[in-house]
Amino acid sequence: MSSEPTPVTKSRPDPLGAAWRFLAAPQALMAWLGLLALALAFAAFQTKLSTQMLNPSAGWLATSPSSAGQPNTFWLALESFDLFHSLWFYGLIALIMLSLLVRAVDSAEFAWRANIRREWTAEAFGSWGAGRAQHAIASAQEPDIALKTIQTHLVTKGYRWFSIPGLAWPNAVACHRPAALWARPMAYGAALAVLVGVAILSQRGWQHDDWQPSPGQTVAVGYGLPYEVQFQEFALGEMREGMLPQAHSRVTWRQEGDALKQAQVSSGRPAHWKGVAVRQVGFIPALTMRAWDGDGRLLALQPAGQEPGAPGEIELVFPSVEAQPYILIPALDEAITLALDLDGPQGRPALRAARIAAGEGQAVELGVLSESGTLEGEGLRLDIDLDYRPILRIDHRPGMELVMGGAALLLLCLLVGWLAPAHTLWIAAGPDGQGGSDVYIVTPAFCAAGRGLAQLLNEVKRVLAHHD
Repeated sequence: MSSEPTPVTKSRPDPLGAAWRFLAAPQALMAWLGLLALALAFAAFQTKLSTQMLNPSAGWLATSPSSAGQPNTFWLALESFDLFHSLWFYGLIALIMLSLLVRAVDSAEFAWRANIRREWTAEAFGSWGAGRAQHAIASAQEPDIALKTIQTHLVTKGYRWFSIPGLAWPNAVACHRPAALWARPMAYGAALAVLVGVAILSQRGWQHDDWQPSPGQTVAVGYGLPYEVQFQEFALGEMREGMLPQAHSRVTWRQEGDALKQAQVSSGRPAHWKGVAVRQVGFIPALTMRAWDGDGRLLALQPAGQEPGAPGEIELVFPSVEAQPYILIPALDEAITLALDLDGPQGRPALRAARIAAGEGQAVELGVLSESGTLEGEGLRLDIDLDYRPILRIDHRPGMELVMGGAALLLLCLLVGWLAPAHTLWIAAGPDGQGGSDVYIVTPAFCAAGRGLAQLLNEVKRVLAHHD
C-alpha cells in the first residue's frame, strides 16, 4: 500500500505548475514576510542613524576614529539609501502580493470544491498542500463497511460527505462548516488589498507639515492643485470622561480668491475636497504675556533661545501640546516656566505657570489659568492673554480606504477562523490482508493541527472499535 490514499502521477515537466506550487507554498510567503520584517527593522535603524548623525554628540556613529571629526563615509552612504523607493524593495512587495494572490486562488478553489458536491477528484488531492497530515487507523471491518461506519458518525455531527469515484479503494471527503473555508481566500485577498493600498499611498500620497494657523491665515495646497485652505476660527469644548477636550476648527476651501466650501474639522473628522483632506491633530496654547515688578515697573521678557528685548509684551506659541517653554526675566534673574494641563479646572485645559530663581532647583507655582487673566507672586505680576490654536494637517491619502477596509476584513476572517473553524478530511479505506482494513485520514496543511481535530480522530477510532 502507498502511504497516500491516492497515487500522484507525473507525465512531463511543468515549469509553470512548479512556479505556481512554489508561490503557493506557505514557506515562500513566510520567507518574503521575514525579509520584509528585516527591511522594516533596517528602516527603523536608518531613522535612528539619521537622528544621531544630526546630533553633534552622536558618538561613534557620527565620526570614524580616523576621520578627525569628519562624517563617516560608510554611515553617510547608509543614511542616504532610500530603502522604501529602492528597486529590490518594490520587488519584495511584488513577490508578497503574488504569493498572496496565488494562495487566494488556491484556497478559493479548495473552498469551492468543499461547498459543491461531486467536485472532488483524485487530481484535486494535490491542492491539499505539501504539509498535509496523514493518520492511520486499523479496523477489523471490511473497507466499504468501515467507510460507511465513519460516514454515519460524521454525518450525525454535521459533516457533508462526498464520495470519490474511480479509485481502487473507497475514498471520500468529509467537510464540517465548509462555508467557513471561504474565510481563507478572503483573508488572503484582504491582505493583498492592504498591500495594494499601501503601494498606492506610498506612490501618490503626500502630507504637509503640521500647520498652526491664526484666524484668517491661508495656505496653498500645492502639488499642482489650485486650491487654498483658509483658517477661520477655533472653538474648544469641555473635557469628557478623561478624554481630550472636544474641539473643532472652521476652514474654508478657496480657489483664486473665491470660496468653494466651508467645513468644520475636529479630531477624527477631517474635511475633504477633491481628494484632499484637512485634519485636526491637536491644539496648542498661544498667549501674550506682560510682566511688572513689585514697584509696578514693566519688565522685559526673553523667551528661551531669543535675544533680549525692550520691556513690553511678548507673544508665545507652544510648539506642541507637551512642550514646557520658559521665559527669562533678566531684571529679576528669574525664569517663568509654562505647561499645558489638559485636565484643568472645570474640565477645561489650563495653563500652569511657575517661577524659578537663578541657582534654585525648586520652582514655585504662580497659579493656573483656564482663560486670560493675571497671576501674582512676591514682587511679580503676570498679565496673560490666553488663546488656543489648532494643529492642522493637509494631506492626500489615496488607497487608505483599501488599507482600512482590507485590515478590517482580514481581522474578521481571522475571527471566523478562530471561532468557527472548518474541518476537511480525505478518508480512504483499503484491505489490510487479514480480513480487516486500514483507514487513512488526511487533513490539509492549514488544519493539520488543533484540539478539535484530535478529538474527532479519537472519536473515529472509538466508533470503529465499537463496531469491530
